[in-house]
Amino acid sequence: MLLKMNLDLTSPMRSDINGSKDLRNGTLQVSTQDEQENEHVNEQVCEQVNRKAVVIAALKDNPKLTFKQIAEKANISYATARREMDVMREKGIIKRIGSDKTGHWKLSSYK
Repeated sequence: MLLKMNLDLTSPMRSDINGSKDLRNGTLQVSTQDEQENEHVNEQVCEQVNRKAVVIAALKDNPKLTFKQIAEKANISYATARREMDVMREKGIIKRIGSDKTGHWKLSSYK
């Protein structure tokens, strides 16, 4: 929760639609449900970006990794690893060369 106070009691106070109070010469910020939801979404986005970076790093080290091995290295479930890899394939970040059993992953120059 963020609580920042710089009060100027001579200025009129305005309210926005989320319930936060704003002073003309200072601010009073109150954590709202929207802020808490935003924090949750931000955490999820950061987690996805970190997960993608871990998968890419693992594939750079060993392009022959299986979905199961990628899941173990990234500390995620097999299904999540599969989903992440499918998304990266659709975006052209990675490409599978050869068969599932004997093939390898190729990283594009896309960053």
